[in-house]
Amino acid sequence: MALKDEIREQNKKWKTMTRTEKKKYFLTYYKWHVIIFCVILIAVVILVRDIIRNSRERLLYIMVLNNSEQYMYQGLMDEFAEYAGIDLKEYNLTWDTDNILIKDNADYATIATIQKFDLYATDGTIDAIILPESDLAYFEEEAYFIIDLQEFMEEGVYAAVEDRLYFFDCEAVSGEIAIGFYLEPDDRFYEIGLFEQGERAVMIPLSNSSHLEYLYRFLKFMNVIS
Repeated sequence: MALKDEIREQNKKWKTMTRTEKKKYFLTYYKWHVIIFCVILIAVVILVRDIIRNSRERLLYIMVLNNSEQYMYQGLMDEFAEYAGIDLKEYNLTWDTDNILIKDNADYATIATIQKFDLYATDGTIDAIILPESDLAYFEEEAYFIIDLQEFMEEGVYAAVEDRLYFFDCEAVSGEIAIGFYLEPDDRFYEIGLFEQGERAVMIPLSNSSHLEYLYRFLKFMNVIS
């Protein structure tokens, strides 16, 4: 039978089928075609979305490690963008909480987190990290962290938050310098459930960040500084 005749025959058969028979026929002959088409379409949409996002100028990237397992808060960067007057159609703000670091454990999640941090910190992608104080010892020897916050902040602001600064004994300057902030229970970080109450965490700006202005505004937005 010629292809044209076969198609005509199938059309006649289709017209005589009940709704249930049509559904069964479709699932029998076309189910996998539809599934494959949908998978390809989703992949293309995600690829195009990521290309568009990555083409935007990045204004802020904050990496969070070992946050609360119950943390499910969404929309923080959308709120910050509104607060700071940032157009998210033109700029990227990244709040990266999908990072697990278990000391003395070489599981896949830990290795992936370390590799991502090393890559992003080296090329200047990450502007700051937030992590429990107990996990900071793993990173504090890294040169990325050697930034004197007394130089980063205005004198009045520095004095106002001096009681919550995290100090590091820096060999380069032969003394202690403030390289980070302790997060406090009344900060929005705890309000949104990023860490459990009673777990002390630290935010560390990275020394090779080129977006400290926006990090400073983010700290004000999160009630870390006034």
